[in-house]
Amino acid sequence: MASETFLTCKPSAKLSPHIAYYYFHQSADENFQQFFTYYPHYKNALTAYKSVNYKILPDFTAEVSSAKKN
Repeated sequence: MASETFLTCKPSAKLSPHIAYYYFHQSADENFQQFFTYYPHYKNALTAYKSVNYKILPDFTAEVSSAKKN
């Protein structure tokens, strides 16, 4: 069974009108996969992954690419 950690943190009072929570999901197992479905999405989420490059484009879309060759 894969080992994982899921941590939920509430932001500061100054940020809480804009950010509901921070969620940190981590696993040291490179083969670990987890899928989540959250509904409804009345607030947007920003998800960042380790070893991934992000570029925000002028049309407000994102270009995502892996920093690793695999």
